[in-house]
Parts: sequence; C-alpha cells; structure tokens
Amino acid sequence: MTNAMTIKLSARLNWMDWMKALGMYVIILGHTFPIGLCPFIYSFSVPLFFFISGFLDKRATSWKECITKCVQTLLIPYLLICVGNLVLLYFQEGGSWTFSFLMQKLFYISVGLHNLFGVRGCGSMWFVYSLIVIKILFYGCNDSRQRMIGLSVLGIIGALLFNHIIGKGFGWAVTNTMLAFAYYVLGHLSVNYLKREYNVSCWILSFGIVLLGSVLFYLSNVNDAAYMYLGWYGNYIFLFYLCALLGIGMMYFIALLLNPIRKNWVRTIAEGSILILGFHEQLLPFMQYFNLSNQEGCFINLLKLIFSFIVLILFVPLIKVVKYYCPILMGRR
Repeated sequence: MTNAMTIKLSARLNWMDWMKALGMYVIILGHTFPIGLCPFIYSFSVPLFFFISGFLDKRATSWKECITKCVQTLLIPYLLICVGNLVLLYFQEGGSWTFSFLMQKLFYISVGLHNLFGVRGCGSMWFVYSLIVIKILFYGCNDSRQRMIGLSVLGIIGALLFNHIIGKGFGWAVTNTMLAFAYYVLGHLSVNYLKREYNVSCWILSFGIVLLGSVLFYLSNVNDAAYMYLGWYGNYIFLFYLCALLGIGMMYFIALLLNPIRKNWVRTIAEGSILILGFHEQLLPFMQYFNLSNQEGCFINLLKLIFSFIVLILFVPLIKVVKYYCPILMGRR
C-alpha cells in the first residue's frame, strides 16, 4: 500500500461496504462480551449503524413512498426474522411453551421490546424497529435542519427523563429511538462532506486511527458500557455522544485505509447486514464448546476475536442463498 491514495466517489462506495462489514464484526464481538473491551465496543457499535443508515438515506417523495419503503425494506424482514428466531428458540427450549407465553413473546415483538422480565422479545432486531420509527420521524422533518436538530435535542432530553424516571434496563425500541435519532441526522448531514474525492496519506489515517482509538478507550471506560439496547447511555450522556463520534471517526478512517481493497465477501456482508444482525446470536452458544463463555484473560479475548470473525464469514454463503431464493428476507422485492 502506498503512502498516499485517492479516495474516489463512485456509484457504490467501497469504503462504506468496509464500514458496514467492520461494524457487523464489532456487533458480533460485543455479544461475546470480551473482558475489558465492552465499554469500548458498546460506545460506538450501535451508533455507527444509525449513522450509516442516515448517511445512506434516500428521501422519499411522499408519505406513501416513505411508508412503502419502510414496510418492504425493514418491517417485513423484521417480522420474518423475529418469527424465525422465535421458532428456533421454541425448539431450543424443548417446545414446552404455553399459549399465553407465546402470545407474550409475539406482543413483545409487535411493540419492539428487546426483552422484559426475563422474557425475550425482538432481541437484536430492536435496531430495525427503531430505524422504522426514525425514518418516519425523519421524513416528517421535511428536510428542515432546524426540525432535525430540534427533534434530536428533544430525543436527548426525553432519554434523560426516561432513564431518570424508569431507570436503566427497560429495553424498548421506541425509547431507544430517542438516543439514536441524533446519529441518524448526523449521518444524513455528513453526506456532502464524506462523499468527496481527495488525496489522503496512509500514515495520517493510521495516526488518526490510533489517536481516536486511544482517546475512545479511555473515555469509554470513564463512561462505562453504554448498553443502548436498554436505552442506557452510561454514566454521562455527553460522553455517550462524544465516544460514539470518536468511534465513528475511527471506523471511518479504518474503512478509508481499506478502501483500495475490493473483496466480494465484504460487499456480501454489507448487503446482508440485516440477516447477520437478526441471526448471529444463534451461533454464539457454540462458544461454550470451546470453553469461551465464562473465561477471562487476554488469550480468551483473542479467541473471541477469532470466533467472531468466523461467525461473520459463515454468513457469506447464507446471504448469497437468501439473496437469490428469498430476497424479501433482506428487504428486497
């Protein structure tokens, strides 16, 4: 790799594919709960995808188009993947659910509850539920920056009040939306700045990655783990947003550094991120066969890094099959 390279604007941004693929890897790794790394990982992993979603947003021309897109690309995959996980979980738990217990789970899925009172609902798919709400709210802003920023501020205030009144641990996608809306807006407003052609030094990118990563590691531990799926921002909401911005910047620099490398499997992962999000937790129990679940230490963390990459790569053929035979599961017509 040369010391300088040109980041070029094209119909498909290769660095964005890398950013999504790296982001999915970090999501999987976060769910293995590596010792000492959770505050670092959870500080930016989910905000990154809300930022990416805002960056890739293509404004609908009418409410009808907005709702139709949300249904086709998000709601249908959300329901199908949640029901698929429900069926898998039913058999994993011995098929002994009562009818009322099943109805409870379906209700949790329908309202976007991650889990409640120890009963799992939509799980990781809360992100998609929140994204649907965000896209509808965002369209209602009618391209007004004042409305976008105003709604972002209201969301932050709402999240503060909610956590003060209800407390930590209520995993509802609608309340998580209050924290996430600002990242979506930021991603949308960043389009004109990130979609540019320019020369950049590999050394500068590398230095930026190390600097941002180091500062992020320190600040994220000060703030503690920000479990966004629980609507929780850590100890300080200011650090929650600052750490997320540092993490997004770090991942952006890494993606730019990898931009000259074009790999089909990276593009496949980027296209099928919703499948990985929805089903990757089904593979995590296999960690127990390698004695990784309840172990600590640097070597165990290294094994979790490797295991997470293997899980990510295992989805590549699955995504290709689903894309060909059942594209609706990926939000395609």
